[in-house]
Amino acid sequence: MTCSSPPRDILDYLISITPICIAAVVALIAIWQSKISKNKLRLDLYNRRFDIYSRTLDFYHALLNFDGGGGSKSPERLHLYELQRNFIKSYRESRFLFDRKHGVFDILHEMNTRSFRIIGFKDHGQEIARSAPDKF
Repeated sequence: MTCSSPPRDILDYLISITPICIAAVVALIAIWQSKISKNKLRLDLYNRRFDIYSRTLDFYHALLNFDGGGGSKSPERLHLYELQRNFIKSYRESRFLFDRKHGVFDILHEMNTRSFRIIGFKDHGQEIARSAPDKF
């Protein structure tokens, strides 16, 4: 019995089609990787935006509950200042994470400006009311 080899034409065909198949598989993997990368970027952007939202909400609630008493070293005031620092960082980051047309940065800017007025009023409002009711 003799072992016959495959016809030369089939072997040449297989050799010539192999790089095409490999290229197709590599292209498919590249497309999958691109989709995965795009979804990861979207998730990272969502997480950073949600962090800004969360810090803003925390600061807003602390600002509402702040009564202005207790002195400059009270735990409530220190907690408010820590939340305010975190909020200011988030406010600055929002410039890069949100489109200008959405107005998020402008709203946070206004909130930042007014928060200093609110804290000052809660700290010194009683004094102003007693000393100069017309200014109050």
